[in-house]
Amino acid sequence: PGSATGDFAPEGSDEVRLGVRTMLAWARAAGGWRWLLPELLFFVCERFTYVGADFWLSAWTEAAPEAAGESSTVASGFGALFGFSGVVDSEADQRARLAVYSGFIFGN
Repeated sequence: PGSATGDFAPEGSDEVRLGVRTMLAWARAAGGWRWLLPELLFFVCERFTYVGADFWLSAWTEAAPEAAGESSTVASGFGALFGFSGVVDSEADQRARLAVYSGFIFGN
């Protein structure tokens, strides 16, 4: 019957602690910070484009002429970030909104 050493709790314990040394060892084993940092940035950008595409479709749908006058949500404010406001009333406006959506999709 030995005692726990380092970063780990005794067997049978519900408590699990993860120390800094363990995290640094894991980072080195995973390829080091030169690999982990770009991977983390890639993941954050990928999630941003995924969620952004969903918000963009919501904003675009709310801007449809059929939806005019309905209550607005956060998604309609999202369209304003890209310079769009009001109802989609022209083919050029549709193309511009499609271009933004395409950017989200290709970023994903």
